[in-house]
Amino acid sequence: MPPVKGCEVLKRGSGEGPVKAALLESLRVGGGIDPRRSVVISELAVLGHGRRADLVILKGDSHCIEIKTNRDSLARLDDQLAAYSSVFDRVSVVCGAKHANAVLSRVQPHVGVIEILEFGERMEFVTHKEPGRSPSLDAAAIIASMPVVFLRALGSSGARARRDDLALEATALPLDRVSASFKAYLKERYRPTSRAFFANTRRRHIKADDLNTLRAWASETSNSPLQQVVPTRDTDWETFRSIGASFGPVPDDILASFLQEP
Repeated sequence: MPPVKGCEVLKRGSGEGPVKAALLESLRVGGGIDPRRSVVISELAVLGHGRRADLVILKGDSHCIEIKTNRDSLARLDDQLAAYSSVFDRVSVVCGAKHANAVLSRVQPHVGVIEILEFGERMEFVTHKEPGRSPSLDAAAIIASMPVVFLRALGSSGARARRDDLALEATALPLDRVSASFKAYLKERYRPTSRAFFANTRRRHIKADDLNTLRAWASETSNSPLQQVVPTRDTDWETFRSIGASFGPVPDDILASFLQEP
């Protein structure tokens, strides 16, 4: 859901980070995100890591938000929106006042447009156009954004099947099933960091530094703002299972090293 029109928040700094933090604050205050139910992802790699979505919000549908401040160029916008529209249910552009007219004149009918209005140290987000459901969802694009371990759950191929074979099998499935599986993957992968983010900002305004919490595995790094976790065999395996395994079957010698007793 886009921010409520006229919801004014404090701007803390310049650049995309403070805008993103202020946008999330506006969404939280206006009810566009629910800390108990929504999953928020920052800088999500999609389509084989070729692009990064500035923000993705899951609250039933998947909503991708691309941010273009007054300092940014619109040169890549058309390509970005086409890519995101093939993967996410809804897509919006949040843009500085400098770009508002250009964005409104060039985006597809289903793309939402939210303008950033700045008043000194304060910022307001005004919704000019609500996002509609994307007519361009594409199973192949969604599958390219999923790791192998989740593709295996979609089909009947063996546990050692390669990505190309799994992707070919998955593209034959109904689009609704592929999309639902992608959203289930995102929720499983990012719900822990999203919950940590909301818990960490519960009684104060969201700041740009808080966005680090939304990175995957933030709670497992030694400099986490939430907790100190010493890596273990289990956390190593979970990291490898979700990231390393996306490159294909796990070699027998590596698999054995994880399964050995310490």
